[in-house]
Amino acid sequence: MADIALDLDPNSPTYRDVKMSGGDLQIVDGKEAILQNILQRLRIYLGEWFMDNTKGIDYFNQILVKNPQQSKIDAIIINQILSVPGVTLLTNYSFSTNFVTRVLLINFKCQTTSGIVQYSGQL
Repeated sequence: MADIALDLDPNSPTYRDVKMSGGDLQIVDGKEAILQNILQRLRIYLGEWFMDNTKGIDYFNQILVKNPQQSKIDAIIINQILSVPGVTLLTNYSFSTNFVTRVLLINFKCQTTSGIVQYSGQL
């Protein structure tokens, strides 16, 4: 599976933008493409994508609410990660929210058809 590369470096000025080099698009495949696909799925809000408004996570009604249920959040996030093509097993997972700074933090490690993929950072 190959895809257009996104800049996943939070310190980069083009963070979350299309990755370019010398005016050319960069391509990722293997576990880098799978990680990128996982992060894309976790960052799409329900109804955000105009071509299919059933895709995405219902952050406003399920996660970013007063007194959210951690078990419900975990089930939603884990389901999204495991639904990504190429992901075979989720071996490590944690999710936390900081409502003061309004930041969602995630940490996961999973086995894929291309190797082990892990991520720790903001959503």
